[in-house]
Amino acid sequence: MLNNITKFEESNLHKFKGIAIECFQETVKEIHSNKNTKRSAFEAALDGIRSGEMNYQNDIVLPNLIEKIKAKTQALKSLSKEEEAKMLSLSAQ
Repeated sequence: MLNNITKFEESNLHKFKGIAIECFQETVKEIHSNKNTKRSAFEAALDGIRSGEMNYQNDIVLPNLIEKIKAKTQALKSLSKEEEAKMLSLSAQ
């Protein structure tokens, strides 16, 4: 039973890592394609350097990334019992 739980947790981590990487890559593409976003991120970084602490105040990139992750993980929160069971059986293989 503990081995199965370990496999399920590893599967969950793998799935979340994939979601995080996908969202990060989408965000990086948006930054490179939008001069305003690029400039805003640069200004936020300068504010952090000036204050000696990067607190992401006025940064538009991090909230955007967080929203993407929330949107992609929301679907996992609303899985039916059948969908959960299917995912669990796939991760146990």
